[in-house]
Amino acid sequence: MSEKPPETAPVCPAQRLAIRVSNIINAPKAQIDRRATIHRLDTDPENAWLGMVETLAEINELVLIRNDDGTITVEWGPTAAQVNPNVEHEPLIRMEKARA
Repeated sequence: MSEKPPETAPVCPAQRLAIRVSNIINAPKAQIDRRATIHRLDTDPENAWLGMVETLAEINELVLIRNDDGTITVEWGPTAAQVNPNVEHEPLIRMEKARA
């Protein structure tokens, strides 16, 4: 007698977005470059997208940059501000770790 696989709950749009953004940020190239560009899909609800951006903005050591095409570049690590020193970016939100 074979057992049924456990039923899984459907993934809500916010969870699907979080998984996608996590995969983009954790990709080997993004980890080497210490930056990743995330984008909103047509299927991503606006409130899920805004919530994701807000969540990322609350993380210390991240720099979020709004690009002209609507994407957001996320930079992190000690070289985040040094990635393109000759290119001016308009930071969406800049969070730095407080120093004692």
